Amino acid sequence: MIRKLLALANTRCGIEVRTLDDLHAKVMLGDNGAVVGSANFSSNGLGLEGDECSGWREAGLFTNDAAQLAIVQAWFDGIWDAARQISEEALQQAESNWEKRRNARPQKNIGDSLLEQDIVTLKDRPIYLAIFREYAGERAVQVYEEVKQSLTHSPRPDVDEQKMDFFADWPETSDSPLPNKGSIITVYYGPRQGVEVQNILRRIPELDSTYEGEEGEDSPGTVQILVREESACGWTLSPKDKKDLARRLKPWLSTLDFSDGARCIPLYEFLSQENQ
Repeated sequence: MIRKLLALANTRCGIEVRTLDDLHAKVMLGDNGAVVGSANFSSNGLGLEGDECSGWREAGLFTNDAAQLAIVQAWFDGIWDAARQISEEALQQAESNWEKRRNARPQKNIGDSLLEQDIVTLKDRPIYLAIFREYAGERAVQVYEEVKQSLTHSPRPDVDEQKMDFFADWPETSDSPLPNKGSIITVYYGPRQGVEVQNILRRIPELDSTYEGEEGEDSPGTVQILVREESACGWTLSPKDKKDLARRLKPWLSTLDFSDGARCIPLYEFLSQENQ
């Protein structure tokens, strides 16, 4: 929202956006009235949105009394003078803090089916669909096996070799790279438009490995290492859920551009499109 307001300020006269670290008040002031209250004008500051905010007790007061408006105006002028311009660094830090709060907000129905959760609950959850169209070549498989073998000599407590998996040459420079954190649901989208929802994975990026490309290829290849998980942010996908999700994904996948060979897209993005 802040970026949208800043963009608006760059295109329209009379709009300016500032920030003040210790400001918590919510005041809307106009020429003929003011609203003073506790409720945020946008998403809840605790990282909650929509129905997640139900149960919070808020209060607000509207006034058009001239004397009260003068008091509010004087208070606002003091706040405005103390505020500062919003730097890109500060905005990035705020976005990072917001993401942490969103990821840490309470989860409901842990252990239940992922597909039974409402869209508000899943918004901004780090759950992704990794959609690929081709399986790895022999050289990539060989490199993956070498990585597995290395773990027998230097085991890691967070990696079960029996649950390891991998992608080969995922287009990391595209607009949909594999996330380093979060739950990744693998989806195979075949040449005949067949769809198979496979596993829930988590990346182990420090185990990624590069190798010389196949004959005739100019750039080196990369193997991205992942490990299977039982749930995505605490929610499960049964075999029946996977078939149901594959059925729902199929018409949507046909609308996507796979010129890079693979796409990684937040699950929420698909659900939002499906609900339109």
